[in-house]
Amino acid sequence: MTQIDLPSLQQAIRDLENSLDTLEAWLLAATGLVVLGLVLEYWHEIPEAIESLKKAWSWRPLLVIVGGVLITLGVAGELTVQFFASRKETNLRKKNDELFSIVNSETAQALERAAQANERASQNEREAARLSKIAEDERSARVKIEENVAWRRLTRDQQAKMASWLKSFSGESVLLQYNVNDLEADSFASDIALALQQAKWRVSEPLAVLQMREGPVPLGTNPRLERGVIVISTRDQRSHEASDVIRGMLEGFGFDATRQPTDDTRPNSTVFILIEHRPEGPQGEAKLRHAPAP
Repeated sequence: MTQIDLPSLQQAIRDLENSLDTLEAWLLAATGLVVLGLVLEYWHEIPEAIESLKKAWSWRPLLVIVGGVLITLGVAGELTVQFFASRKETNLRKKNDELFSIVNSETAQALERAAQANERASQNEREAARLSKIAEDERSARVKIEENVAWRRLTRDQQAKMASWLKSFSGESVLLQYNVNDLEADSFASDIALALQQAKWRVSEPLAVLQMREGPVPLGTNPRLERGVIVISTRDQRSHEASDVIRGMLEGFGFDATRQPTDDTRPNSTVFILIEHRPEGPQGEAKLRHAPAP
């Protein structure tokens, strides 16, 4: 789109109007000279024609009189009309200039209002973006807190998948235990027990154990509480393999799980699953989402 230089255009219009005024003045002057010439031309002819008519009737002097009067009056009338038309045209240009000035003023005001509206819109967009970022930050913070405190649970699909992998060890004995004061560990132990029951393991109700520490003792005497899931096997190969599958499945689901390096000395093949306190940070699917890409 061509950019219009409004000041230059206005100056060009003023220059043309000045030139037109000059030409109109010259036209009036020229017409006035014509009228003056006609008056001078017929100044003597008309009186002579009148004298001729007085002496004897003739068309010629009459035509001279009538023609001279008509030509002079016509040119004088043209001069008069031109004079008043010039004044009207000058007034018309002035009115057009006033109208043009009003239109320019209103256009400038409209442009200014549009610029202000755009600025307000930009400010509103920036404010909306700022509020959206605050809301997103708050949502992210809330999600992070929820992930850090959410209870460990196995979904129905995870229980079915775990049962499918452990059916090859059907009939294996398992003992699950948790701290009696830990409701979160109780619910997680129940989920694992249901999965093992679907796999046809010999599973009983998770055992609530009361764990107490010696005290009072100096600070730092007692070790830190165990966290996560600890899997213990007896010395036989079947128990070892079953324990490794359980630990691997739980880790695959995003839960902290380890296998105790020392075996239980009981003679019967048994897997022991200790559901300790919930580890710090995300667990389950939340932990998998935050895990670095391999």
